[in-house]
Amino acid sequence: FEATAMALGIHVDTGSLTFDQSTSRDARAIAWLMEQGANISIVAEYNEPGLSNELQDLFKVALNNLKQTTVHGYTVGSVLLETDKFVSGLATLTARLIDLTESDVLLLGHKYQKSTHHKLVVIGRSRLAETNLNQLFTPFGGGGHAQAASMSTQTDVPEEVFQQLVTQLQQQIP
Repeated sequence: FEATAMALGIHVDTGSLTFDQSTSRDARAIAWLMEQGANISIVAEYNEPGLSNELQDLFKVALNNLKQTTVHGYTVGSVLLETDKFVSGLATLTARLIDLTESDVLLLGHKYQKSTHHKLVVIGRSRLAETNLNQLFTPFGGGGHAQAASMSTQTDVPEEVFQQLVTQLQQQIP
């Protein structure tokens, strides 16, 4: 089960190895997970390219609330979404948003209530080789690749943390 869940995560985050930031390391990880018993039939079933109704609604909200800033000629997009609970599939939503809005870099934040604190999930995508999203998210326990990464943290001030990340990302742009 764990190998299947991890393989599904890699497929979703890399567009089944079709996103520009996909690496041979991703492919080797999927191969290793298959050797550990990952069920590819289940991965195929849940790795649907379409957006669920919930994600379609969030996509509309994201488009309406997307902030775009030009930094040294590059477009930086950011949007912070708020829901009552965790929403899966936001990596796919982020990939579609960066494509549709033609942003060079995009941070999608997701804030929801978890017990007494807010949970903040941030997914980043970049088309700029000079940016490093992995480095940006590492202090928050996140990670990934330089051009595709995510993080999750508990905080009482999710808006401030998100804005801090947007500012730090803008400072990375040459």
